[in-house]
Amino acid sequence: MTSVILVKDIINDSFSPIGGHQLGKEVVTLLKNKKESIVLNFDSIAPFTTLFFNAMFKDISANYNLHELNRIIKVESLGEVDKDTYYRSLNNATEKQEKDKDANK
Repeated sequence: MTSVILVKDIINDSFSPIGGHQLGKEVVTLLKNKKESIVLNFDSIAPFTTLFFNAMFKDISANYNLHELNRIIKVESLGEVDKDTYYRSLNNATEKQEKDKDANK
């Protein structure tokens, strides 16, 4: 089953980590409820900062493997610059998670 999160209904701020944490917690809640896929719909809200996405991925990575979640979480209605920021933050968080995992072996 696919769940759609209308980001504008969850966050008040797309510039700070506070909004990122709010969205990250919402994603984690859906993942705990065994959703097969999640669509993050960013319609009617922009721009986003690296701080926002880093906070979101930090919350998600505390509980889940980001590399695997890349297949589950899809994004809609992000402008090109924001999409670049999203994927850059995702890639950095995924690399950090893998390095931390290797360091703890």
